[in-house]
Amino acid sequence: MERGTDLGLVAGLLFGAAIGISLGLLYAPRPGRETRELLRLQADQFKCRSEALGGDLKLTAEQFGSVVREQAREVVHVLKGNGAGKIEA
Repeated sequence: MERGTDLGLVAGLLFGAAIGISLGLLYAPRPGRETRELLRLQADQFKCRSEALGGDLKLTAEQFGSVVREQAREVVHVLKGNGAGKIEA
């Protein structure tokens, strides 16, 4: 892109954001204090859900890692000749 096009794009984005914020403030359905409290509660809920999801993801990754390690041990055992032909799909 050309420099002039880049500047025009950035200016348009900033102008659009300013108009969007202004309209949002004019037509807000709740007072600022109430909106901030609602946003705080939603952020707390999001944080709790994210932490739970992260814990679930960690547990799944650990379980998957255990399975992969066990399968790798079996492959190494077979490749060393101690159990030729015993790899099962």
